[in-house]
Amino acid sequence: MLMTNRIKTIAAAALLLTAGCGGASEPAPVQAENRMDEFEVELAEIVEDEGRCEEIYAAVDDVRDVTRRGIEQRRNYVRRMVELHKDYNTAREDFNALFRENQEARTAFRQELYAFRSRLVENTTVEEWEELKTLRHDALAAALVAVTESPVVSEEQEEN
Repeated sequence: MLMTNRIKTIAAAALLLTAGCGGASEPAPVQAENRMDEFEVELAEIVEDEGRCEEIYAAVDDVRDVTRRGIEQRRNYVRRMVELHKDYNTAREDFNALFRENQEARTAFRQELYAFRSRLVENTTVEEWEELKTLRHDALAAALVAVTESPVVSEEQEEN
């Protein structure tokens, strides 16, 4: 029963998100959410064991959180880069420190995505894994694009 309600909620949210699009391309974070929603809907059809399904839902929720944190980290990186670039007196070491922090955050993001993959392997059969292949790939690819897509820096940020 829990899976059925979750599927209905996801389907309704996906419908609402796509209803007002008018054919326009969605921002990468919205696309990532939609791909994960699609994965979850299909998951309930393919993985019949409710316990394993719930474990995978929890893993998908973790990927959503990791993706949101990754997007925010990327925005902060760009914001900080702009700030450093504006200051004539910024030392090279300040840039290097920012580069190191960004690299560490990207490494942590990739490791968390790999942990997601491991949780999927632990909770699916070979047959289920193959059936979920396309949706799994689409969801992970969308998460990667959402995190690595350069955020737009506003004119206000540029002027400051």
